[in-house]
Amino acid sequence: MATISNDSSVEIKEAAGKQGSADVYDRFIRYCRSEIAIALLGQDQTTEKDTNHASAKAGLEVTDDIRDNDSRIVEGCLNQLINWICALNFGENVARPAFVLYSEEVDDKTLAERDQILSQCGVQLSKSYWQRAYNWDDGDIVQVDTAAKATTSSHFQRCRTNYDTRCGHRSG
Repeated sequence: MATISNDSSVEIKEAAGKQGSADVYDRFIRYCRSEIAIALLGQDQTTEKDTNHASAKAGLEVTDDIRDNDSRIVEGCLNQLINWICALNFGENVARPAFVLYSEEVDDKTLAERDQILSQCGVQLSKSYWQRAYNWDDGDIVQVDTAAKATTSSHFQRCRTNYDTRCGHRSG
């Protein structure tokens, strides 16, 4: 640090110990790093070493909210651009595509493998689960009655192995 007296002479002043100035500098750097993390992520708990798992997880939820809000801003800008392009090229009363940003939580193959394992263990997944997990519409899924499916399957098995009066076949 420098001081300038009335006679315009410059005198260099230092702290009594070099350790004191190093500590001030280190605290200043930590403060700046924390403020930058807050500006970018909305929190600094995922970057600091003195946080626990629960607070870091809560901080990640804040980060997800910021990401989602930012993606809505980008979607809005791109959709406005699409509207202008369509209006200029095709007129006002034309159906326009929409730009949508989304993130896949789990890739479809991993999710399908997990669902298959659960189904083999006896878990019955609802129609609403299938629609939500795989982004399907109402007309995409046809549910088959499992009792009727099992009866039909066992009927064909009996028909293959021995005479069945209902179907009239004899395996030979």
